[in-house]
Amino acid sequence: MKSKWISIRRLKIHEFHRTIRYVRGSGKSWHDIFLRLGEIQQDSTNKLLKTLSTIVFIYLLLQSLGKGILVTFTFSGVTASIPIAYVTAVGAIFLFVACQQLQSVAMIMGIRNRESIRPRLNGFSGNMYGFYNGQDELALSVPVVVNGFMIERFPLSMLLAWSSLVVYFSLLLPLLAFSAYLMSWQFHLLSSKGVPSIEFAAAVVGLFVVVQSYLYLVFFNIPFPMKKDVFSIRWGFLSTLYPLGKHPRISAWIDKPK
Repeated sequence: MKSKWISIRRLKIHEFHRTIRYVRGSGKSWHDIFLRLGEIQQDSTNKLLKTLSTIVFIYLLLQSLGKGILVTFTFSGVTASIPIAYVTAVGAIFLFVACQQLQSVAMIMGIRNRESIRPRLNGFSGNMYGFYNGQDELALSVPVVVNGFMIERFPLSMLLAWSSLVVYFSLLLPLLAFSAYLMSWQFHLLSSKGVPSIEFAAAVVGLFVVVQSYLYLVFFNIPFPMKKDVFSIRWGFLSTLYPLGKHPRISAWIDKPK
């Protein structure tokens, strides 16, 4: 049996679209589904921004108050210290959450864009429809023009669209810089003498989480070889199309399980 190369991202998108079929079958219109996807996109984006704000706070905390193996600060005349290993471990966890949220936002944007072209109406724009309903606030400034009667002599809109994508992708650089910053602190702790064992363990866990954050993004989006689950297809799907035990191929399946 030949293997198919499929990414986890593609499987999750397929799972979402299968669910949407049931939602559409329950009576929900394209209008309801499209606007609901817009609400999910806005909510996911807001959560991502909150996580990134926390990451910025952790960076400022380490940069301003971190020294040696402690973060020391004074408030109302009281001085307190927190082991840097714990702060970096928390920062690594927020980095991992940010990577998951970033993946989710990117996927919901793709799903919604695909849903926006479902209505086959001349001159209709899903983005403008979302803008009209209080979503897609940048729809009027996105340099992608849908016009079936005119074509550009010079591909300026395409140039602007690609350059805009470069700008958006450059927003990932602060995440990369923060992860490198965390790892520098964690390597510092691991190479320092006199670090308590529990703080050493926290530094190891934090370092693992930082590495795991990017392994997650890579493995989630890169296709891997997969094969059909013959057992589930036969007994979980095909057998249910007939009354219990009445499928004509059951005896052959029992004799040849694979």
